[in-house]
Formats: sequence, C-alpha cells, structure tokens
Amino acid sequence: KLLRDTKVLIDTADSGRRALDMTLLKNYDLILMDHMMPEMDGIETLNAAKERSLIPDDCIVIALTANAVVGAREEYIREGFDDYLSKPVEIKSLIELLVKYLPEEKVTIQKDTKEKA
Repeated sequence: KLLRDTKVLIDTADSGRRALDMTLLKNYDLILMDHMMPEMDGIETLNAAKERSLIPDDCIVIALTANAVVGAREEYIREGFDDYLSKPVEIKSLIELLVKYLPEEKVTIQKDTKEKA
C-alpha cells in the first residue's frame, strides 16, 4: 500500500516458502523481507535462498521488522541482510532505501508539479 503511488513493480509473498518459490521464477533487484512470516521466518528464508543460490549477488535484501531495539540493524546485517527497516514503515524511509539500492537506470524521481497557492 505504501508504494501504490509509485511505478515500482511489486510481487508479494504471504510466506517464506512462497518467497523462495518466487525467487526460482524471477530475478529481483530488491527484496523486502519481513522477519516474522508463516512457515519460515525472514532469516530462515534468506539463509535457504542463499544456500540454494536463489538470490543473485546484485539483489538487495532488506529486513522489515517490528524489532527496533538498539543493535537490531547490526544483527540483521550479520544475518546476511543488506539493510534494515523498522515497522511501522514510514514512506519517506522506504523511498530513500529504494532510491539508494535500486539500479540508477530504473529510478526516476519526479518533482511535485502541483502549484502552491
């Protein structure tokens, strides 16, 4: 829902198992992976995907989690994620991460063209 006003092409998975299946079918530029998912959590899913070479080296995997304690980001990086975003996700933070990690040729930033009254 946060990205509906963007032109980002989004696929969604309702479980870690489904996320693994999807990486078999398609190469992704960026994956937002929730830590708490049914069947397999985000860490288990990431580890399984890496063990099976399902995530290309140039794909960025960002952990999404409600775990916002001090040191959480470092823990997720140690687990193999490229970055971390805490919930509730703020649209500004999400857009900043997308701009930071998506291939430059796939990102166009449009200025707000609405005239100010």
